[in-house]
Amino acid sequence: MAHHQWENGSHGSKDLHYPNYETFIDNPTEVGAAWTLDEFNVSGKNYRVVIHSRATDVKAKENLVRDLQKIVTAEVAMWGAPEFERYTFLIHFAADDHSYDGMEHLVSTQIVRGGTMAESAAYQAVLQSAAHEFFHAWNVKRLRPVELGPWDWTKPANTGSLWIAEGLTEYYTVMMMRRSGLWDDSKTLRDIEETIGDVENSPGSRLMSAEDSSLAAVFLDEDVFRQQNNFDNATVSYYTKGELIGLVLDLTIRERTAGRRSLDDVFRKMYDEFYVQSPNSSYYLKGRGYTPADFMRVVSQVAGIDMSDFYSRYIRGVEPLPYDSALAAAGLRLVRTPMENSSSGINIDYSDHQDVRVGSIRSGSAAEDAGLQTGDVLLTIGGTNVTSYNWNMLMSQYKPGDRVTLQVRRFRDVVDIPIQLREPQRIGFRLEEIAEASTAAVSLRNSWLTGK
Repeated sequence: MAHHQWENGSHGSKDLHYPNYETFIDNPTEVGAAWTLDEFNVSGKNYRVVIHSRATDVKAKENLVRDLQKIVTAEVAMWGAPEFERYTFLIHFAADDHSYDGMEHLVSTQIVRGGTMAESAAYQAVLQSAAHEFFHAWNVKRLRPVELGPWDWTKPANTGSLWIAEGLTEYYTVMMMRRSGLWDDSKTLRDIEETIGDVENSPGSRLMSAEDSSLAAVFLDEDVFRQQNNFDNATVSYYTKGELIGLVLDLTIRERTAGRRSLDDVFRKMYDEFYVQSPNSSYYLKGRGYTPADFMRVVSQVAGIDMSDFYSRYIRGVEPLPYDSALAAAGLRLVRTPMENSSSGINIDYSDHQDVRVGSIRSGSAAEDAGLQTGDVLLTIGGTNVTSYNWNMLMSQYKPGDRVTLQVRRFRDVVDIPIQLREPQRIGFRLEEIAEASTAAVSLRNSWLTGK
């Protein structure tokens, strides 16, 4: 599918021509003096890897191109061959320790990381971003919520379906890292554990639904006023909540169909119905957008049961997801243990590299009752000087019910604040295999993790 063409302009210049505005703005461009180009083919389609890195490492580059090919192969195996002929990964290693971006486009993605190609953390982050953004070539850029195409440029493009568009894509990021062989079972389960902990330890997960989080994205994403508006206590991310919805939906479908169907089938059916087979609805590509009701209808068809109650309770509602029953179908048990000896409800702002500053306070916590405030700087705990490295250890020395005095700097005053600690509020989550799991459950788990 050609999206632009070159023509010679005056004075030897080159003019780019696009068929419409949407295609024009959907083509990222990076201009630089030092970049490399590598290519590979999967299922008859060409993939280009353009890397701009301030620290060249030939071996790391060879490995990165190889690993990207593994990701592409895994995702094409799920979706089928894409409709485009060529796709480009534009990867920028900024080496500035703070740059971060990843954006999907129709036939490309642009990924920016603050490290260098030779650094393991930056390298792994690029792979995960690539798995996420390449999945968007189907889910979002073509199969899309009704609000995301055709566009109404006079209105904000907010939708209640970002838990599908982004959250379920984030779920498949994890699964594609496993299916590609870049992660093993243990790494995959540890990543899922961390996400469950992030969501279930967030007070906002009991106040904001996945649907409401999606609708509020235009107001909350990258909100610079989150400390002032109680962001941490009142919201949940549609990325992480949607990822866990994907986990539970996938395992539920597999269990209900004895392993014959999965969330993969939902996406393939949606892609065929709403993109490939639907008439064009004035969008610049094929097909029409879907509604949440459309998505849950297809989920119900694939699962063979009515999933409307699931939607009401766990997606539109704020009930905790039924992890235990879903995971048990795969022979897994979710173990919950306290993460601390006692709880204060204090969250530190680690972006402040000079002071140990209170970033947020958990609703209904000991810190809130004691009158601690966001922005207070911790000076001492029980008379011991505080650093960003020891404050949590100092707090952990006390038990629920103990009273301890925190000395804080509030504006220009030094204030002593007595606080009575409570039972731990943060729970650790661990996935473990059920020793007595049935052969069917073990088989389902293996199929789920490998995609085979």
